Amino acid sequence: IFIHEGWATGKTTLKAVKNDPDSMVLVAWNAGQIKNIVDVYLKKYPEANIIEVADNDCKSFFNMNKKSEQDLERVKNTGLQAALEAYALNKEDQHRIGILVPRINYKTYSADKDLSDFNDIEMKFGQNKAIEELGIELTKLYERKQAKIPESDRIVKLYNEQAQHYSDKHGLEVRGIDNEGSLSTVKITPKNPPAPKEPEITIE
Repeated sequence: IFIHEGWATGKTTLKAVKNDPDSMVLVAWNAGQIKNIVDVYLKKYPEANIIEVADNDCKSFFNMNKKSEQDLERVKNTGLQAALEAYALNKEDQHRIGILVPRINYKTYSADKDLSDFNDIEMKFGQNKAIEELGIELTKLYERKQAKIPESDRIVKLYNEQAQHYSDKHGLEVRGIDNEGSLSTVKITPKNPPAPKEPEITIE
């Protein structure tokens, strides 16, 4: 059972699995509903595996230097947080939950700023490329399951690496994430904060 935040991403996945009679494609319509949909379908289909097809919202970190100090407190990668929160809330069934994340290079995001999900990949690079990327991520998911690697480890690492990268880039503090999908109370700080600007000197 594939669960998506938005309709367009679900449509992309449907093209990839349309010939598989055992697959089901669902849309939550917004990030906040994903945990509820995951919970419902884990109970409704106790033998099924759930795959969250997450958005990778690097854009929030990329643009965080444009936020006010108050808004900076709420900066987050919504797609990754929502997927992790749904995973964390179902501890007894985590072996049945997988998380797919589109491969977006957050370090060069300025060149790929239109990308956040698999549908964006389809729109920019074509259907075959999107299906190929989904296949790559499904293979990696299978390998993680075989090795019994928790999905939370990977998502927390990816989220906090993104936060650290843009904290360093912008010289700003930002909140990381923990294994429960909650924003951390301990902020990520720039490793190499920019030097203070020299005062301007006016020559009369």
